[in-house]
Amino acid sequence: MSESLDKFNTGAGAFALGWSAKDVAFDYVKSTGADLEGLAGYAKAVKGVAFAGNVINAGVVVTKVFVNKQIMPSDILDASMAGASFIPGFGWAIGGGYFLGDQITKAVTGESIGQHLNDYYGDKPVASW
Repeated sequence: MSESLDKFNTGAGAFALGWSAKDVAFDYVKSTGADLEGLAGYAKAVKGVAFAGNVINAGVVVTKVFVNKQIMPSDILDASMAGASFIPGFGWAIGGGYFLGDQITKAVTGESIGQHLNDYYGDKPVASW
């Protein structure tokens, strides 16, 4: 079950990152003074979808903790990155950088950053019930 949640979280992260990137692009074009009147509704939809993606990511972390009945170091990291992703601009960059770094780490080593963090702490939960 936990592995399925991890895979779902990866997909949701990619989705949220893509939509957030579109949002940043819209904000940049808007700052140049270009007329985006025709795209205003689309821009609002992009923001809404990015926000929904972040909510889904946070929900997956919470679900994983309650299903496993424990908090692992990787859960704290994932929750922190999910929280940062709600901060426009800088937070999106942090969340996006973490997501990309996590995918690169997984491709190179076969384990995610969170899995490496858990390994470092001996695969022991921070709290369990």
